[in-house]
Amino acid sequence: MEFGAVMEPSPGYTAPLAAEIEALGFDILLCPDTQNLSPDPIGQLSLASQTTTTLTLGTGVTNPITRDAAVMACALGMLDIESGGRAICGIGRGDSSAAHIGVRSSTTTELRRYIESFRAYVNGEEVERNGKRSKLRWLEGQAAVDYSGVVPGRHLASLQEGDPRFEAMLDTRIKAIVAFAPYAPAGYWSEEGIKNLIVPSLFIVGSQDQTTGFAAAQWLFDHAINAERYLLVYQGAIHEVATNPAPPLAALYPREYAHYQEPAWDNRRLNNINQHFITAFLEMHLLGNSNKYGDYLKLPIISNDTPRTDTKDPNYWKGFANWTAIGMELHQRKAQTDK
Repeated sequence: MEFGAVMEPSPGYTAPLAAEIEALGFDILLCPDTQNLSPDPIGQLSLASQTTTTLTLGTGVTNPITRDAAVMACALGMLDIESGGRAICGIGRGDSSAAHIGVRSSTTTELRRYIESFRAYVNGEEVERNGKRSKLRWLEGQAAVDYSGVVPGRHLASLQEGDPRFEAMLDTRIKAIVAFAPYAPAGYWSEEGIKNLIVPSLFIVGSQDQTTGFAAAQWLFDHAINAERYLLVYQGAIHEVATNPAPPLAALYPREYAHYQEPAWDNRRLNNINQHFITAFLEMHLLGNSNKYGDYLKLPIISNDTPRTDTKDPNYWKGFANWTAIGMELHQRKAQTDK
């Protein structure tokens, strides 16, 4: 368990108080970023980094309205370097910051895009901004900014490729995986890390997923080159392709209900199709029944391009009733190496 403190930055006092907070045994110090109510936190946290050695330092919280993603990534990248990798960034909607300058807070979609851009910037990647490829060029040549710090206490570092704690956690009993709408925004996975995925893998995603982003799941599928892998795509579906019955209380709140209900696909049909492909995948790759179940996965990529009713046609999606193989894609890749 870790303990943190939230303190408004105070010129002349933040740095010495940070040292006292660390001496008291606290693990984290966060300063709010709300320009009309408190001084700028970044400069004060930078000063605090010079009077502390173990305290994690960050914003609690900044926002997409008053801080452009490139500006905030630049500031937090600097803080991370100055503090020796102890920076974290808390991000919210911008309620008080926005209210005091007469504008609205960010939407959920805007917040998500902001976080994705921020992560890409601090990882030295290019970001598409108004038709221009944008990048923090000053980070080139700097030590890589380690944003395992997005989790307090840097516990995410224990799940990174190359970390001995992660290597010790690997379970050799896992022979295959099924990943529904895997969360993979920029900066969470590295090309080297995903190459260590070597067991057969089935990724199931919606083409309109705005939570993790379809492109992110596509990136995982493309870069897991050492695994035999499949990508099942539901055309028009969003993030809720792993359907679960909504609790009764969720019916009273449409936005909460949306977390359980896929709007473009019937839940029962999704579950039936998921069970169909997972059964074939596990029978083939876990139990070795390729002769019996292989044909259920050896399919043309686009279901809409196959015969609707001719079940004898070799291109027909095996296992589907007439007129039902609609709106799906099944992509496949062989493992590049036998790692």
